[in-house]
Amino acid sequence: MSADWPLVKAGQKGPRVKALQRLDADGVAGTATWTKFVVPVKSGQRGEPVTAVQELCKTPADGVFGPATEKAVRAFQERVHVSADGIVGPHTWQLLIVES
Repeated sequence: MSADWPLVKAGQKGPRVKALQRLDADGVAGTATWTKFVVPVKSGQRGEPVTAVQELCKTPADGVFGPATEKAVRAFQERVHVSADGIVGPHTWQLLIVES
């Protein structure tokens, strides 16, 4: 499955916007913004990128990438037919954001 990065503009709401609120704002989020935002996220990590993944996966957002988050990521990856490795790399980020 391939998708383009979504365009997010001022006034929009939802998980995409929440994920982007962890960036410096310039009013528009396109490909350049998204590619700066995405960092690999995996089990054992903590912080804002983990919280963003949890919000996009619709799991409790505590900022800790534990077993429940990994299970949700793997389930998402299986659903969209990508390698279900439980790691949120650039392609999984893109699909999570597009699907939200």
